[in-house]
Amino acid sequence: MKKLFTVLIITFLINSSFSFATAGCLQALDNDLKATKIQLAKFSCKKEQSLKGNFTCEEAAPKGWAEFYSNKFKNIENKIFKCLI
Repeated sequence: MKKLFTVLIITFLINSSFSFATAGCLQALDNDLKATKIQLAKFSCKKEQSLKGNFTCEEAAPKGWAEFYSNKFKNIENKIFKCLI
């Protein structure tokens, strides 16, 4: 009985520390994601419905704005997936 109780406690501790690590990883990306969304909103950038999922912006946006933030958004998404694995 003591062994079962010990195994349950160890399993719980491992799972809780893993969830804290995942939360820390995601929290670090949260500010970057918010900042990227703010920059995309400056020139009314919208995500295309294509397979690539790039952004398109108004004509007033600086040259390369949509491409830069499309790449940045994809990098953040990839980091989020790595946090969850």
